[in-house]
Amino acid sequence: KAKQLLNVIKSGSTAGITPTTAPMKPTEPLTRIATLTKMYSYFKNAVHNSQPAREYISSRALDYTKVEVGYNSGQFHHGTRREEALIQSCLQAGLLTEAGLSTKTGEKAYQVFGKWCIVFALRNGQGQVTGLYLRSTVNDKDQKHYYLKNREGLYPCYPQPETKKLILTEAVIDGATLLQIPAITSQYSILACYGTNGLTEEHREALNQLKNLDEIIFAFDNDAAGNAAVKRYTQELAAQLPQIKYSTLELPENEDINSTAQTHSLEIFPHLLEKRTE
Repeated sequence: KAKQLLNVIKSGSTAGITPTTAPMKPTEPLTRIATLTKMYSYFKNAVHNSQPAREYISSRALDYTKVEVGYNSGQFHHGTRREEALIQSCLQAGLLTEAGLSTKTGEKAYQVFGKWCIVFALRNGQGQVTGLYLRSTVNDKDQKHYYLKNREGLYPCYPQPETKKLILTEAVIDGATLLQIPAITSQYSILACYGTNGLTEEHREALNQLKNLDEIIFAFDNDAAGNAAVKRYTQELAAQLPQIKYSTLELPENEDINSTAQTHSLEIFPHLLEKRTE
């Protein structure tokens, strides 16, 4: 009998045995950070597969081999990529919204946030992706800038603690432009504001942590709105950080960092920094 039982075990026979199978748990949506990290990696890879995206990035004086940038073609939830857990994660993060049923397949349809946009990651103090900034490649007039809901994080990241000189740009794409220049990144940290009204509390808290900071250099657009913002923020930050120097990088009239890069060599920016005014 012992031999017979041993043979049954060796053969894998289940005769006379009632199987017990644990019920499968539904896959849980990812956390926000995990979702955005996964999607930003996907968006970065998508640049290699999209000639229109590469052409647009190049037209903005950006080199995707030198600066992190992604592209949202709006296809990440289709076909073999249609994973329910990923869809639920993207719904929670705001990358998708429900749009009824598809007229072709009868399945749930979704609207993609920031479709046909290039994508930049916003990061928290630990370097994790906590937000996304998207710039339309097909609409330069109206709704061309997008931030993912519940915006959190800074671009390109929180400045290093040892930062002494910090350049504040008006926009993310301006910050990305300067990140391509080793002569600048070797001497300066770069931090992008989110428009002329986009120096947030998170920016201010990050600045407070820089114990070695001795200068903030504004590289805002040289137009009425940009110049007014520089004046306002200089006064506000001087009250917060009175011990440091404040200066301005003077761009061509009515130009910003990125538009200047489109019509000049990138070598113009170290030259302009040398001539910055206090």
